[in-house]
Amino acid sequence: MIRQPSRCATSALLISLLALPSFLSGCGGGGGTVTITIQITSVDPTTSADLNGGDTVRIMGTNFNAFIAIEVNFGAQPASNLTRISDTELTVRTPGAPGGVAGIVDIRIVGIDADGERSQHIFGNSYTYVGPPQDPNPQTISRTMFTATGAEEFFIAGTSLGAAGATQVVEFEGVGRVNAVVSGDATSLQGNAPISGALGAGLANVRVIVDPDGVAAVVPTQVNFPAFLSATVPGITNMEGAGEASLPRRFAEGFAVLCTAGADSIWGNANDEIWIVFGPVGGPVQPIAVRLAGLPIGFLHRRNSIPAILDQDTICVYSLGPDQLPNTGDDRVVLVTQARSGAPAATFIGHPNMNTAPLGAIAANRVAFMFAGADGTLGTIDDTLQILEFNGATLNRVITSPRSDTADTTAGKGNLSIPWSTDGDNVYVLTSGNDATAGNANDRIHRLRISTGLATLFAGAPSLVARPIAVSPTVSASVTAGGDGIAGTADDALLAFSDTGGAIAVQGTPIGALHTISPVPFVPFGNGGVAVPTLGPNIGPGTGDEQVIVFTDPVAGVFQTLTNRRGPPVLTLLRTADNSIVIHNPGGIDNVGATGDEVASSLNGTSLLLRNFTTVPLWDQLTAARADDSRVFVVGRGPDALPATSNEVLIVHQTRSLSQITDSVTLPVTVAQPLTNTLPFVPIGNGWGLVQSPGNLVFGNAFDVLVVIHY
Repeated sequence: MIRQPSRCATSALLISLLALPSFLSGCGGGGGTVTITIQITSVDPTTSADLNGGDTVRIMGTNFNAFIAIEVNFGAQPASNLTRISDTELTVRTPGAPGGVAGIVDIRIVGIDADGERSQHIFGNSYTYVGPPQDPNPQTISRTMFTATGAEEFFIAGTSLGAAGATQVVEFEGVGRVNAVVSGDATSLQGNAPISGALGAGLANVRVIVDPDGVAAVVPTQVNFPAFLSATVPGITNMEGAGEASLPRRFAEGFAVLCTAGADSIWGNANDEIWIVFGPVGGPVQPIAVRLAGLPIGFLHRRNSIPAILDQDTICVYSLGPDQLPNTGDDRVVLVTQARSGAPAATFIGHPNMNTAPLGAIAANRVAFMFAGADGTLGTIDDTLQILEFNGATLNRVITSPRSDTADTTAGKGNLSIPWSTDGDNVYVLTSGNDATAGNANDRIHRLRISTGLATLFAGAPSLVARPIAVSPTVSASVTAGGDGIAGTADDALLAFSDTGGAIAVQGTPIGALHTISPVPFVPFGNGGVAVPTLGPNIGPGTGDEQVIVFTDPVAGVFQTLTNRRGPPVLTLLRTADNSIVIHNPGGIDNVGATGDEVASSLNGTSLLLRNFTTVPLWDQLTAARADDSRVFVVGRGPDALPATSNEVLIVHQTRSLSQITDSVTLPVTVAQPLTNTLPFVPIGNGWGLVQSPGNLVFGNAFDVLVVIHY
């Protein structure tokens, strides 16, 4: 007998007591102890008639009448039809054999008294199930639609699916086999579907194979792996070849927005278009032109009218205005609301002397930009940070920083003066300082805090190479070219900007030489971290010692160095949904892209475990990759190894978790027009995405095509 407190403090304690293989008297304390325990002394019979259960078993023991309720389990499964004969005898009806297979199980009895206290006894190895194995009886599958690249999680429900915790084989007929784990009560299987590649359209039966050489059962419900398909989105031509304003941007599940030069292929005049592209579940992908008074929006800028995504129904776009010139009195923004309604509404909001850099979305109702000031010229000392705050489709207020600075207008630096925010209230922008010259020691961070009197602060940010990113509600980070102002040399560093309400603290940590030709100079990583590709000690691309520096705490300067053993000439980092990163090595072993040995590595955001996990054939070094929640997409050169021909391929590889590593799948892109593999495939909806095609190899004319790819 074991004495315990009279009241269990928590339900968790009750659960733990049930799990103990010993005689427990329950919980006592306070007013005394419980001294009565429940116990099994014998069972009859000790062997089943078959594996189906339903046998009546007589259980002998002690103190059965001392408890208001009694539970009996054979293994993990409850018995039924419990009848109390006396204080020392009861009968039950047995459940089926666990997993439908022969074996020996424990019998566990639990008594519950009037106070809810429990006493349990486990009669070990006391009952044997005998008989021929039962056929598996899968009945339903939780998912009936899979993408052509598979790997979605599924559950199969039924009976006799195998021993608890065992691994069974599930075959998707005509697609492939995968392993699935049996639940504790043998009533379900959990696994991930196989990768089907370019399987033809149609239905696939699912079989649960208990013995690969013997018995199997078919799930009555068929599952669908759609064929890989591609089609063009009608009506969208005259795009911008560098992506920019014409690059599709996902703003909600199944919805994208982009801008084009309109019917005359000339940007900046009345024909320019804003398009919403959407794909209903199971239906074709459709375009809708945003209209005001039945006319095109017009007067867009090919590089700087990149749509700012405010929320899933609101988009804001910069417009030159009818005079077709930036920084003049008729500059305006286009506020698109009801973007998912099928009839998006547009509103013009005039704002003279706006900048021509893309707007920065700060919150669901705010955009920010550097304002040219009274002289109408960006890059002079009267530039200010401004915020437009909307109330629905109207302008609620304009917020202007009380201190001036100079916008960084350096061409080709990725629009460093696009503002960003860590929390929607604190708004930051990178400026050239008071000398109006970017890329030197006078560069600085300019902050405006909306909620506290519009106070502004400045912090030094010399020679930043890329626009900072927010890595937490109080920390932003970027990379700097260091004191010599030249990126790719030994004094390059990571700068972390910490803002907790007072002055902005700047922490610089040397990283060696930045990987200057990497398309992505750094990415957020893990919980508040940053990952940076570097050239390594030899300070040269393709020399075999390239490294990725991972900052787990950028403010404290805590980092780890991950050596890239393959040494490609280009490193591309891509963040995934689980805060891990994928490191793309498009050069592979031979340091040459599109030769078939290209690889990608996954770096776990929690354990910092780095491993190569897939080859990525036909992947060019300059290809821009994109990711959704579980996959990375790359447009490759195709069998002829040439860019911008008509046999490019869409390469898809999985990043769901490090424990579920799979190779990449190459899907043929069959379109009438060639694709340029320097432009990314952009995932938009479940199982489909968009990529631009130059048609006649030159973007910006009527041959351009927006291609929708179902995968």
